[in-house]
Amino acid sequence: MSFQIYRDKWGIPHIRAGSELELAYAQGVNVALDRGWQLEVERLRSKGVSAAALGKEYLEWDKFARRSKLDETAINCFQQLDSDTREWLCEYVKGVNSALGKSKNTAFEKHAIEPQAWEPWTPISVWFSTHILMGGFPSKIWREELIQRLGEQYLDYFTSEDLWRAESNGWYIPPSKTLSGKSIQAGDPHRVIELPCCYQQVHLSCDEYTVLGFAIPGIPGIAHFGHAGSVAWSITNAMADYQDLFFERIYQKGDAYYCQGPEGEEPVDICKEVIEVRGENSVKIDVLETPRGPIIVEGRDARLPISIQLPARKYSVSGFETLRALLRAESVDDVEQAFSYWVEPVNVLQTSDVNGKFVSKVVGQVPERSTENFKRIVPAWSRDSVWTGRIEGKRSDNSEQAAVMANQRGLASEMGTEFSPEHRANRILSLVNFRDLWSVGEVQQIHTDTYLSTAPIILDIVASLSDLSQAAFRLQQILIRWDCNMEANSVEAALFSKLRANVVQQVSKVPDFQVMNSIIEQSEYSELFYPWLSVTSRIAFALNSLLANEDLGLDVTSIVRKSLIDLSAEQHLDETWAEIHTITPWNAYRDERLNSWPGIGGDHDCVLSSYSVPGLTHSCWRAPVARYIWDLENIENSQWIVQFGANDDPEHEYFSNQFDIWRQGSLVPVSVEWDEILLESTVDLSEVNLCNYSHVVNGLGRFEVRPVNPKHDSDLIHSWVTQERAQFWGMANYDKQYIEFIYQYLDVHPHHDIFFIAFEDQSVALVQLYDPRYEEVGGKFVTQTGDIGLHIFVAPAKNPVAGFTQGIFNTIKDYVFSNSDNKRIVAEPDSHNIKALSRFERLGFAFGEQVELTSKTAQLVYFEREVR
Repeated sequence: MSFQIYRDKWGIPHIRAGSELELAYAQGVNVALDRGWQLEVERLRSKGVSAAALGKEYLEWDKFARRSKLDETAINCFQQLDSDTREWLCEYVKGVNSALGKSKNTAFEKHAIEPQAWEPWTPISVWFSTHILMGGFPSKIWREELIQRLGEQYLDYFTSEDLWRAESNGWYIPPSKTLSGKSIQAGDPHRVIELPCCYQQVHLSCDEYTVLGFAIPGIPGIAHFGHAGSVAWSITNAMADYQDLFFERIYQKGDAYYCQGPEGEEPVDICKEVIEVRGENSVKIDVLETPRGPIIVEGRDARLPISIQLPARKYSVSGFETLRALLRAESVDDVEQAFSYWVEPVNVLQTSDVNGKFVSKVVGQVPERSTENFKRIVPAWSRDSVWTGRIEGKRSDNSEQAAVMANQRGLASEMGTEFSPEHRANRILSLVNFRDLWSVGEVQQIHTDTYLSTAPIILDIVASLSDLSQAAFRLQQILIRWDCNMEANSVEAALFSKLRANVVQQVSKVPDFQVMNSIIEQSEYSELFYPWLSVTSRIAFALNSLLANEDLGLDVTSIVRKSLIDLSAEQHLDETWAEIHTITPWNAYRDERLNSWPGIGGDHDCVLSSYSVPGLTHSCWRAPVARYIWDLENIENSQWIVQFGANDDPEHEYFSNQFDIWRQGSLVPVSVEWDEILLESTVDLSEVNLCNYSHVVNGLGRFEVRPVNPKHDSDLIHSWVTQERAQFWGMANYDKQYIEFIYQYLDVHPHHDIFFIAFEDQSVALVQLYDPRYEEVGGKFVTQTGDIGLHIFVAPAKNPVAGFTQGIFNTIKDYVFSNSDNKRIVAEPDSHNIKALSRFERLGFAFGEQVELTSKTAQLVYFEREVR
């Protein structure tokens, strides 16, 4: 058993293995090698421990992650996965753990961080931490404050997209409009720019399937954008509302806490947690949860605490079944069935296949509830706010016409509140329909279209102005002759952006809007939510609506006139748009050289959707972080690109080698032929998995070491450890599923080995070896280099044989000491387990001290390696 990692000229990994599970393991190995720093940062964030490693600026995120119980939710969801998906996920995590520490990224040394082991559910936890803010719930805080301070009518004035949610373009060109007679799917995900990119190009192949696309580092498979040869799929954010916020009335009775629910008094779970902060004092927080969900905003003065209800936490579902099923898809029907498990984020799916079939559908779980829940924070005690079911996603299967998904209202119109305007969707559709027939090479023209259809809203006012100064008149003439294309090298585009910023600043001075500034000025919420609560940013993205709304009474002409005059007095009016619209990626490197990159064209309402925050910054913080063109006629004709590169090490040749190509709007060709790409490494899995070790005991026979397979062996383990004789093993009350879960955790952990001792093909003992330095007991005695911890459970014997237990231990002993690094075996039986203590004494263990552990008083016993 082995797997191979190949590289094409761009450094993109192409991974080939025999079976599906071997491929999952190999994908985990590869992502740990290529994106090891990124994985560690995401693991830290998902567990809410990033401040301990990266500093105080991560504290507010850690508070939110702890309070929202991301990691605990992931554990619950992992346990509810079907057995095959759990096994697949565990193999991926085992691959990650096997390659941890092999990354040569200098960021680890710079931050004095060593990557820690992933747990079986860590990918789910990372998924939640990556996507939770994309659901739009912080906008409900904004809307609630807007209603309370200015009145509900102001909601209409600020009608716009939810500016901080991930968006995308995606379009389907039907067979009748392509030169090949087969469909083409294309698009680009618009996300907050991260360094490294939040997507990883990858080609996965095993005996069962071959798939390529964009993986999310830390998540197995290819979730969002993939091509399997006979079928392709892509998604955009549906802008659906599936996260609810509730005002909670919480009170204390004695030592317990309660809240008021729809049916009366309800219990509240509460615990205290400590968040470590690098270079600072630790911070203690209360973590509370009502029957609706965790409290994510503490009460303050007259404001009640706010809880969040999420489908994933309420129902313990992650949707990870979709990820595995997608890899096996061969048709549109298969892809649609795979996405039937999808939970969040709620997306619009497009999928087409070689047979000419096409489906677009809203996928994910949107709860059925009151319309008030969609709009604002609702009272937890109201029966009207209770979830009553699930809204089914709408579907379209018209394969004859072009289709566009660009976060606009459409299939998801009944599922959300704030959608993107129709500008991008309409522009893409008009571009697709403008040409009779498309080839793959021509499609990228759509990706890079920079026409800003909303610019005339301000430009028409500019054109109407009179009695201007000479400088202002000159700018007026430049702007009204401009073609409204936000091209990178355009001075006019930069002038327009500067003018628009001035307009935003002028509108933000309106007294009514000034009232909203105190939300941030008085620190009424965590700074994590400031982007959603900023009045200036809200005005910037609702500007077109505000300028067109006569009810507000804005003197629009005077605002634009003053903005133009102010602009005419500014310096650097010869700058191009790219010179000020520079790329500013979020990153954890702490390297000033990586904080700003050359700029691009486009704007948030362009097809080339690149976001600044007019009135605050011209810098680009969100953009198409990847692009794809999936050709259903031949996968080899497909093209793709990510924003930076394949590797997360700033010193690596593949760190940013795609950036200039991406910036120019181009893509690179897909490679799928193995003889055209370079073999980088071959890994023999028999060398990284627990080896099959055997030991012959005179008079008895051959004992063998056999790895535990949690999925297949949980029945046997359950039958052993739930017997009365196994009371000290501590699993007497566990069901089979929970035992499988425990041994899956141990199986993926790099500091644990679990295996059976088998005799004549029958398992006769369960053994766990571990590094005591990573366990509670390691803090209770002086560990030595070469210590190996031991737990052993000997199965009940039908016909006891003299010396049999000694034969089992001799096999374990010889197996452990076959590694010259291992010097001493340490066991920690319960001090009340007389049988175990007697057994260890007979086996030659020396008795040490007793130590207090969480679950028992342990008697430490030691077996030293013989010195020869």
